Amino acid sequence: MKLYIFETCPFCNRVRIFAGLKGLSLDTLPMSPGKMPARLRGRVTGPPVPIRERSDMVLQDSVDIILQLDSPPVVLGLGGSATERIERKKTQCLYSPMSELTD
Repeated sequence: MKLYIFETCPFCNRVRIFAGLKGLSLDTLPMSPGKMPARLRGRVTGPPVPIRERSDMVLQDSVDIILQLDSPPVVLGLGGSATERIERKKTQCLYSPMSELTD
């Protein structure tokens, strides 16, 4: 899958990290600010990156791209989709007693 990115964009990095957690390979295509590939002109609106291109569609929002990458949800480890596991892990880190973190 093609993913157009800016190397320093946190929203692009969010998609790249998520794909890595899922074990998906991405064909990342770096873009320069203000430059749009000719093949995407007219198909893209709003902020430019990240852009996921498939033959039949273009997705631009990092959350929409992640939701599509996580569909259908893959059940691994503790169960649930990767998105649910990430949220559960963040909650565990936020609310774990300090004694558990220092063991």
